[in-house]
Amino acid sequence: MLSRAIILLIAGQKYLAALGSLRIISWAILFSIMAWLFSDCVLIVVKRETLILRNTVMVALLKVGLNLVLIPLLSDQGGGNKHSDCRT
Repeated sequence: MLSRAIILLIAGQKYLAALGSLRIISWAILFSIMAWLFSDCVLIVVKRETLILRNTVMVALLKVGLNLVLIPLLSDQGGGNKHSDCRT
């Protein structure tokens, strides 16, 4: 697939083990763009900056907690799953 070609182009043959992580994290881009649109184009316009701050703090704490649990269990795949699940 395209992820294999991207890794070979950018990093080389020795990083092919990162294919699974790249596939997981690439889905996070979609959620990240939707979160940006909602926060910057909706919530700021209606003067709800405090909601953005609260959500950002909650997601940061959730990411740290999931890192502590998932990365020792699942290695880099756990980090990728955490990243794609935690979007503000």
